[in-house]
Amino acid sequence: MKSDINDPALSLDVVLEHVTGANGRQIAFGFEMANVYNNLTNVVMTVHAKKGGARKGALLINAHYDSTLGSPGASDCASCVGVAIEVVRALLSSGEFREGDSLTLLLNGGEETLMQAAHGFMRGSKYAKDVTSFINIESTGPWGPDMLFQYGGWTLDAYASSAPRPRGNSVAMDFFELGVIPADTDFRVLRKEEGEGGVPGIDVGRYHS
Repeated sequence: MKSDINDPALSLDVVLEHVTGANGRQIAFGFEMANVYNNLTNVVMTVHAKKGGARKGALLINAHYDSTLGSPGASDCASCVGVAIEVVRALLSSGEFREGDSLTLLLNGGEETLMQAAHGFMRGSKYAKDVTSFINIESTGPWGPDMLFQYGGWTLDAYASSAPRPRGNSVAMDFFELGVIPADTDFRVLRKEEGEGGVPGIDVGRYHS
């Protein structure tokens, strides 16, 4: 089904959500901390193909629009927001968005503060319950090809079989799992927050060489 944003066969909803909560106890830079957040803003867009019977689980596409302290945030992560919006546009116009399919775009306002806004979405948004898989887009510049560097569930096979030029690095995932580097991405929160075993998803970013 070829679609555009004005297609009457699509149900479209765009909202601002403000999230408040606590992301448990975390280790950051060698210190244990309580991660508490208040009134962070998320932009959420949901698209559903209305015809075709039962509503299917939604694919979540996530990118954050905040930047780390002292950074203009061009590649981490303003470019991610542009890529995420283009992914939605391309999917809706590709003919692959079929009747009954659902898609959620989350532009979250607090990743650099240890994944607070994504945590608030998964814990408190009415749209989170529909999410059955996700793509997290992280740091898409300034050079080099995109690379899958973390995954969960069946998504690795799906990525390998569908990406025109799949590229991945298992070492990066090992580093994140072992806590070798003092950083993380929204992948961790999106993967672990819902359901036994977590939501299947992939973490994709730009490879810096």
